[in-house]
Amino acid sequence: MLSPSVDPSRLRRSSRNRPGAAIQARILARSLLPMSGQTGERDYGSRFFASQVKIMFLQPMVIKGTHSLSNIVVSQPQREMSAMKTWEQVTAEYRRPINYANGFTLTELVIVLVLVGILAASILPKFMNTLDEAELSQAQGVAAALRSGVNMVRAAFVTQGHTVRVQDLPNFGDETIDTNNIGYPIGIDKGNANENIGRGNAGCVGLWEGVLSNRPSVAHNNNNQDYRSYRHTGNKVCSYVYRAGGDTGNRNTGKLVIQYDSRDGSVIVCGTRSDIPDC
Repeated sequence: MLSPSVDPSRLRRSSRNRPGAAIQARILARSLLPMSGQTGERDYGSRFFASQVKIMFLQPMVIKGTHSLSNIVVSQPQREMSAMKTWEQVTAEYRRPINYANGFTLTELVIVLVLVGILAASILPKFMNTLDEAELSQAQGVAAALRSGVNMVRAAFVTQGHTVRVQDLPNFGDETIDTNNIGYPIGIDKGNANENIGRGNAGCVGLWEGVLSNRPSVAHNNNNQDYRSYRHTGNKVCSYVYRAGGDTGNRNTGKLVIQYDSRDGSVIVCGTRSDIPDC
């Protein structure tokens, strides 16, 4: 209700001379509030804010002790600042503080380390067992290929009707393999000498390369290849120690060994591992 000191005729004149306050408030609210990108309609917060702007401009203001709409002089920047302030006040209850984590606590780090240790203790042995099994399977596959090659050499020896040792056996490989008197291979480049395997310590390397076509690498004087060969037992037996896994043992202490005996043509996998027989 207006004070008796207010002149009604002055209010009427003021209303005729400038746009209505409600229209001004509506225009200001629409200019300040964004439109929705999906439906083109203003959201609930926008409508609520517009009503607050209307109330702010329509309600009487006390200026110099009198209630008079004609004395209200509010510039556009002032209205915008007032509206922004009102919007902040209205939406404050809908805002929630964001809690940003600054890092792990000491307790969390200890828990993570304990869990990693438990996982490592349970998984690492299984991984090592899997690796050992893979190496054994690889060695057994090579041994099977070597055994097959030895049997093929003897079959060619028998088929061709030989009864004594042969140099450069025909119809096998590149025809460089030599046999003993019972037809088992004893290397290459033997000449007319004895039935020892090959010539010198490199004899087992020649036999390996002469019998196997797709073969792992082998050396007789270093550990840099997949296998290292040893000629022993009267120069009639070859032992190939698996080196690719890092083992540096000899023919007696190696963990994984492929052994060929030219006296009976046998090929076995042996070593110091618990899951295979000793050599």
